[in-house]
Amino acid sequence: MIESRIVKIVMLGSLGLFAGLVTFDNLTDYQTNYAFVRHVLSMDATPPGSALMYRSISSPSLWEAAYALIIAARAQRHLALLAQRFCCCATCVSTAPRDWRS
Repeated sequence: MIESRIVKIVMLGSLGLFAGLVTFDNLTDYQTNYAFVRHVLSMDATPPGSALMYRSISSPSLWEAAYALIIAARAQRHLALLAQRFCCCATCVSTAPRDWRS
């Protein structure tokens, strides 16, 4: 029982660390990742005259807003995973057998 909780704590910590690294990368290398977001949203690799071009986004302000939303969502995921890890860790310690805590 305690082993599965430890595995959960390690997994939540690892995922939280990864999400934090992704958020950090998005903030420190803004232009590289922004260029990718711009490329995807503008659909510039789609053949000209394609029926799908109606949903391309060509506004730089919308590109920036979309990228800011992506960064915010990743930062929120990072914080949520770390919060869950600490809650799981606190639960693990508070419900552990007396001889394990000493």
